[in-house]
Amino acid sequence: MNDHINVDPSCYGRRWVAYLDLLGFGELVRTANWVNIFSDYTQAIEHFMRESGVDEPIIEKVWFSDTFILFSPDDTVLSFTAIESAASLFVDSLVSRGIPVRGAISCADLYADKKNNLFFGKALLEAYHYGENQNWIGLILTPSSVEQMTVIGLPADQRLNYRYWTIPYRRPHEALPKTLPAFVIGGSILGYNYCLDELRKMKIRFERTDYITKYENTIRFIEAMQCPPPQIGR
Repeated sequence: MNDHINVDPSCYGRRWVAYLDLLGFGELVRTANWVNIFSDYTQAIEHFMRESGVDEPIIEKVWFSDTFILFSPDDTVLSFTAIESAASLFVDSLVSRGIPVRGAISCADLYADKKNNLFFGKALLEAYHYGENQNWIGLILTPSSVEQMTVIGLPADQRLNYRYWTIPYRRPHEALPKTLPAFVIGGSILGYNYCLDELRKMKIRFERTDYITKYENTIRFIEAMQCPPPQIGR
């Protein structure tokens, strides 16, 4: 039996990468009805596999436990559109089921050997670093994504479902950009947000704990994106 793994140059390239991590999943399993949680979890995965990029073979998906990684074969416009759509759809699907998640999308070099389950490179490190450092439920575009979006003619500040925001970092002392494009979970830009009520319910579960800050930060951002109500009779 040969256990040697050869480096395959075709696995290396500049790619879009999305890193997504479920928050507090282990604690939820320990303290709540784990059967119901597992049901919600599997429904979100099924929805993810069925809807997020099924017709786009350019997007690869791998996951283990509560961590999900998406990656594309290149750094083109089509690849960004596909991976962003998949990632944002998955985030919306999870949050709407009461499952908190955070993540980041980057664009840089990545060695991706799915056959041997080998993934490493700057793109994954950056997506992981920014994903893990967020002190809220959210999805952001990292500096490498913002840079590449400008190159390919899709400026981040023109994405309707993203808004520049002061990112609440878990380790604010690190030298990271203070403002980055953040995904508006639930699509509040047009008014009603179907995820906002669920986030408020999730927040109640963590009253008088340190976790509540994550929900307060998320809710504050989404509320700021809400359109003002129409003025009747004016």
